Amino acid sequence: MAEPEPSQQRLLSDWYSARALVAAEWAPAILVSLLDGGMSYSRLRVVVQGSRVAEAWNPRHERMHRSTLTRSLKQLTGDGLLLREEIPGAFPRSVQYMLTPAGRDFLNALAPLVEWVADQRALVERARLRRWETNPDTDRDHT
Repeated sequence: MAEPEPSQQRLLSDWYSARALVAAEWAPAILVSLLDGGMSYSRLRVVVQGSRVAEAWNPRHERMHRSTLTRSLKQLTGDGLLLREEIPGAFPRSVQYMLTPAGRDFLNALAPLVEWVADQRALVERARLRRWETNPDTDRDHT
């Protein structure tokens, strides 16, 4: 079997690296929710929980547990896409999450992909339905 060309190898490596950055459950909803500015943990939980788009691909997205949000926020913060800032003097203790410049750049870089999805809506919908019919219990966020 032939090895991929160096440019193809780089594309594959970068593709998987980018995908790994947003592999945390609810990561897309968290990142998009913070586009307009920072939010407290509790406000972010309400906003992210209200984003029902992912349910079309994954029935496990019906309910978000606090531990899941906490784990995802830690991962996105550790990866450098989010900033966690304690608000000094707040009682009770208050934390705000916001996009880092790299997190904002990451979302901006997705614009052409999002445009492609909009242009290929029928193809994307057929794929979603096919995956549901094939195996409705599959975790589609990580396929």
